[in-house]
Amino acid sequence: MDIQARLNRQIEKKRSEIQQDKKELREIEMRIREGEAYIQGMEETLKMIPTKEKVVNADANVRPGSDVAKARDALRKEGSPLRIEVILEKMGKEVTKKHRQALAGQLSQNFRQGRIFTRPEPNTFGLLEWDFTSQEEEDPDLPSTFGQIPDDD
Repeated sequence: MDIQARLNRQIEKKRSEIQQDKKELREIEMRIREGEAYIQGMEETLKMIPTKEKVVNADANVRPGSDVAKARDALRKEGSPLRIEVILEKMGKEVTKKHRQALAGQLSQNFRQGRIFTRPEPNTFGLLEWDFTSQEEEDPDLPSTFGQIPDDD
């Protein structure tokens, strides 16, 4: 075999290797972009979740002796969500339609603002701080495939 044919074969072999390397590089770059997009999405999601510090700060804005503070204290003492009627009883207030509506309105406003209270069921309130405690205890792991784009193969 002459030298020219051998050199041409080596050139083609090298070009083929370069093409394969370029293909692998594009795949790596795509995985990097997907990974960066995943991280960005997770960071944006993280911004939407109230932190424990925000809950503590929101709790500090409650006027001592107010109905909201009394309801919060009653819930803390009980340790679990309560219906509005039970909260009123624990606060020592008469359970009337007027009192139920007034307290439910105040607690609901705080709930809608993401402060202090949760509303696991209609007319039932809990404390936001309990959600953080249970999240810390559970510490669930995301599935290993979370954030991956499925292959179309």
